[in-house]
Formats: sequence, C-alpha cells, structure tokens
Amino acid sequence: MEHKIEDIQEAELEYIERLFYIYKSYEIMVKIIFDSLQENESNSKKEEILKKYSDKLRLSFIELDYARRKIISNHLPKLDHEIEYIFDFENREVRYSD
Repeated sequence: MEHKIEDIQEAELEYIERLFYIYKSYEIMVKIIFDSLQENESNSKKEEILKKYSDKLRLSFIELDYARRKIISNHLPKLDHEIEYIFDFENREVRYSD
C-alpha cells in the first residue's frame, strides 16, 4: 500500500533534489570519460580524471543515500523494517510503501 509523508518540508525536498542532481552530474561525467577512454587510446591523465570523478560519484551517492534515509527516519521513526520510497521532485512529495 502506498502512503505519502504529509509533513515533509520544502527545504528537505530541495536538499535531496540538489544532492540527486549532483549525483547525476557525476554519473554523466564518468560515463563520458569512460566512453572517451574506450574510443581512444588509454591515457594516464584521462584514467586519473576517471578515478577522480568515479570517487566523487561514489561519495555523492553515499551522501544522497544517507540524507534520504535520515529524512525518512525523521518522519517515520518507528519503522522496524525497510520500506521503498520515492522522492517525487515534480509533485514535491515523498511516497512510500511498506
């Protein structure tokens, strides 16, 4: 059954949305660099840049995931099991199912 978190703050949604788009931008950057390495000869400078952005991608995902879980646990503190949730930026809401 799907539910909505009714008391989600706009600032919380904006924070998660910002982290999400930072994560997506690193994801795109890593893909572009990786594709470039596949098309051309390997180059240590490109490989170094790929590693740098791959690390940033991983860290941005960790930050995003932590923030999402923290906000969910602040609004649904008594959960004793994992739930699936969706931050819907277009409709400015968080939906979850248990």
